[in-house]
Amino acid sequence: MDLTLITAPAEAPVTIAEAKAHLRYLAGDQDSLIEALILAATAHFDGRAGILGRALVTQTWELKVDRFPRAPAGLLELPLPPLQSVTSIKYLDDTGTEAALAPETYVVEAGHYLGRIRPAYGLTWPNARDETGAVRVRFVTGYGAAAAVPRPIAHAILLLVAHWWINREATGDAKGPHAFAVDALTFPYRVLAA
Repeated sequence: MDLTLITAPAEAPVTIAEAKAHLRYLAGDQDSLIEALILAATAHFDGRAGILGRALVTQTWELKVDRFPRAPAGLLELPLPPLQSVTSIKYLDDTGTEAALAPETYVVEAGHYLGRIRPAYGLTWPNARDETGAVRVRFVTGYGAAAAVPRPIAHAILLLVAHWWINREATGDAKGPHAFAVDALTFPYRVLAA
């Protein structure tokens, strides 16, 4: 599975103003540092490398797989829920020509913990060329705008920002109270491997 970010989120899940209020630091001389801390904390949770295994603010990804899944279920599972929509499904046919599937030939199932695609009733996936990355699925994922990100996740981001604000260097206390709070807030949102 090859997963590539196509369009990054347009905003972070928390604003500089929210972080400054949480830090009780209202001056403007540290805004660039606070913004960097927000981005680092967001990266800890968001996207392919994030510990939650999901997307937070709307973003577009492309998944490349070698072939369509076979029957009986034929389910093509998409990572990084919650899935908003599928933009396109393209594949290389037996001759090596790129073809696109019409949206009416497949069904998208989106949920809080899953995103998957299956052939429409009575149809099957086409044969794709036997080649690495022959099937490409472009999809939009995330909760929507920053305000739609669940508040426990946003609060966990603020806790990390505050921890890193206070601890400007590496600390040996990786399992302190902040870690427990972050884990408690985010555990219900983690996508666990099957």
